[in-house]
Amino acid sequence: MVKTVKKKKKKTTAGGPDRVALKLIREFPADQVGVSANNFAVQSDGSEFHLMFFQNQPPILLAGTEQERREALKQLDGVRSVCLARIIVAADRLPSFIEVMQEGLANHNAAREQR
Repeated sequence: MVKTVKKKKKKTTAGGPDRVALKLIREFPADQVGVSANNFAVQSDGSEFHLMFFQNQPPILLAGTEQERREALKQLDGVRSVCLARIIVAADRLPSFIEVMQEGLANHNAAREQR
């Protein structure tokens, strides 16, 4: 099953010189999962931006005293950070991506202030 979200505000264009305004219909496949990213990186190659979303996976140390766990941590080389997604965005589209992110953050902050 596919969940469909219809956006009413913005329209996209399709076709050649005789462009026609169409609604953008976003679809979310039923088997698509959401994951939590807590580390991010951005690289640019000039014409594109590579947005990388990672999940840091610190070790789980349950046994032993706090001092023993601290010593176990000192023995580690680092913390795994697994790439969950790498999204490539054309440089000329990045400003609209940033605008959408800023709008989402502003809406989130406004909702938090109302609580």
